[in-house]
Order: sequence, then C-alpha cells, then structure tokens
Amino acid sequence: MRDGRLHVLMLGNSFTHDAVSYVPHMLQTLAPDFKFDITVAYYTGCGLERHYVNMTGEARKGISPNTYRVTRCDEQTEAWQELGQMEWADILALDQWDLVTLQQRGADAWQSYYTYFKPYLPELVMHIRSVAPDAFFGWMLTQGAYADSFEEQEAHWEGTALNSQKVAEAFPGTIVIPYGTAVQNLRQCPELREVGQDIGMTVDGNHLQEGLPTLAASYCTMLSLLQFAGAELPDCVGDRSTIPGWDFNKKINCLTPNYGEKPENFAYVRTEEGRIDYTWFDVAQKAAHAAITNPYTLTTIE
Repeated sequence: MRDGRLHVLMLGNSFTHDAVSYVPHMLQTLAPDFKFDITVAYYTGCGLERHYVNMTGEARKGISPNTYRVTRCDEQTEAWQELGQMEWADILALDQWDLVTLQQRGADAWQSYYTYFKPYLPELVMHIRSVAPDAFFGWMLTQGAYADSFEEQEAHWEGTALNSQKVAEAFPGTIVIPYGTAVQNLRQCPELREVGQDIGMTVDGNHLQEGLPTLAASYCTMLSLLQFAGAELPDCVGDRSTIPGWDFNKKINCLTPNYGEKPENFAYVRTEEGRIDYTWFDVAQKAAHAAITNPYTLTTIE
C-alpha cells in the first residue's frame, strides 16, 4: 500500500459482482478510516481460458478476444462508477496494483484442475506478475453453482474449494477470498433452507439473490481485503450500519442491477410485519467470519 490506500483489481465475471456488491458501503461504515480503490473488470461468463485469450489477443478454440466492462469505487464514492469497456492490457495499466484477483467461471470452477486450470493459470499469473511486479496474486473461491439441488450445490462448492487449495499451493503467497464458503455456510442453516430452497438463494440457480447471500459474500470479501492489508478486522456480527437501507430493491452500491428482481423464493427473510428480521443478518455475518477462519471447510452456523 504505497500511498496508504489499498489498490485492488478483480478480473472476473458476474460472480465477481456477487462477491463485491456491498463492499464499498461495508468498508465505509465498518472501517471508516480505511482507504481503498477497488476496480472490477467484468466479462459475462469469463473463465480462465477467455482471460488467456484476452491476455494474448489471439483467438483460441473459437473464442475471440473481448473487452471488459470496468467499474470502480473508493472510500469517498457512494456507488460504483462506470469506466466503460477496456482491453486486458489497458486495465492492468490503470494503476499500480497491490492485489490482482482471478477466478474460474462457475461452470468450470469445480471440475478437473488439470483440464480447466493448469493449461491457462500459470501463464496468466506470470503475466500479471510481470506487468504488476509489486502486486500479490489473489484467487476468488466462488459459490457452488450450476446445480439442481442443495446436495449438488454443496458438491460443486467442495470441488471449487479443492481447486482453490490447489491454486494456493501452486502459487505460494496467493490471497484466497473464500466468499463462496461464506455462502455455502449460509446455505447449511436448516431454517434458511425453507427460504429459496428450490434455487439455493440464487435468482437463476447460479447468481446470488440480493439480501442475505449477497451480504454474506460481501462481508467475507470485505474481511479478506482488510486482512490482506493488515488492518484490524471488525466484528461485524450484530452491526446494523452495514445494511444499506430497508429497501433492498433499491440496490444501493449494487453492481448487478438486473439481479434480485423479487424472485418468488425470497432470501431476505422478512417478519410477519414485513420488516427484515435482523437475526438472520447475524447468521450471514457469522457465515462470513467462519469462512475467513476456515476457508476450505464448512461451518455450522448457530
């Protein structure tokens, strides 16, 4: 942190949005003295192979190079700011990064490491380290997705967690952000299985609903960034200032305005009076803290 501010670049896809939607608001309220600049470079369904194509600028197996949609925020902004469409090289040249993260796309994250990771990740990491030699490499452990049941979601999370461990072992010093573990911890809560049980707190079987799952993911991402920066980790359990208003459909600081359009299976967990039951936010907060402590194993939240 050359200037007292954490500079983070996240190269990813819509799951990256799931992980960071509320992070600016949370950092501003739970760590008001912490200075940060977070940039997200997003391409729909982008996995390691497409990142590789975008890096090299050469088509591969029918995949052509594409630009990314780029957004950013810092401790002074109230919402994510659009920077437009940009190419891989231009994005990496935007700043002197402290941390650059990658992730695999959800459909491949839990599958064979040797097929879906090893052919692309070494060159991607080598390139990032050559362009940003002072930056740490980070890895996003995503939620279990592309599943038709809770059991299958958990199995896909297990594969994703195992592959994330392999990434960390292959590239010593990797900063793992285990937000997918926080989400899976939340899914294990028996009472919450009755809410959104058909799609596991997602809007389409993959992307997280606004409300509890997105909050758990963002809490975990926030705590991971603070931990990486060497800052004191706040105990967010029981803190209410992190909740961006009662009306979640307003999507304050949300990077994915097309998600969470009041799905039938609602994961906000409202009381009979129609107000949000704060006790469930404690569960989301505990799920995030547990993921920081045990990133590769699930924790029963009580």
